[in-house]
Amino acid sequence: MKIKLTDAGAKLVDSDDFAHFSVTAPREYDDAQISAALHHSGAGHLADNGAMISATWIKGRAQPTTAWLESFQAMLSFAESRGWLADDGESIAAHIERSISD
Repeated sequence: MKIKLTDAGAKLVDSDDFAHFSVTAPREYDDAQISAALHHSGAGHLADNGAMISATWIKGRAQPTTAWLESFQAMLSFAESRGWLADDGESIAAHIERSISD
């Protein structure tokens, strides 16, 4: 699962890939641009070691079936076991990958 940042905002891609989780930003984006894109889209916010992404935002952009929700909950449980879930259970830590703009 990826959160792809572009000049148009944030977009959820590969929403059925529960084994990977990251934010992808264009290589030329600095931290301020990443922070603004996350904030303005409601996807999350920039954190010390990456980004924190809203679980509610993800669910609102996916096509959640019962099976999808079960897999997503398993992903959240795994994230919690690794310390990647905020104390409120609402935000998931994601690393940021820089990519060449398409």
